[in-house]
Amino acid sequence: YWAACTAYKPLVKQLSIAINNYPINFIQYEISTNEGNDFIEKYNYKSVPSMFLLNNKGTIINRWNRVPQLNELLKLINK
Repeated sequence: YWAACTAYKPLVKQLSIAINNYPINFIQYEISTNEGNDFIEKYNYKSVPSMFLLNNKGTIINRWNRVPQLNELLKLINK
C-alpha cells in the first residue's frame, strides 16, 4: 500500500489546501498510527488509500479509493 499512498500525497495536499475556504475539517491518518488503527476499526475498511467524507456526527456520507475532486465534495455537502 505504501507506493499508492506516496503517489497520492501531492493530490491529498492539493485537496486539503483547496478545502480551506469551505466548512470542511480535513483530517489525515496514517494507518500505522494508533489513530489510524482506531479509524480502521470504527469504519471497518481495508482499502488503502481511502478517503472518507463524514458528517459532523461521524456518519459516512461517501468514501473513495482515490482522491476526490473538490466539486464532488461540495456537491455532497450542499445536498
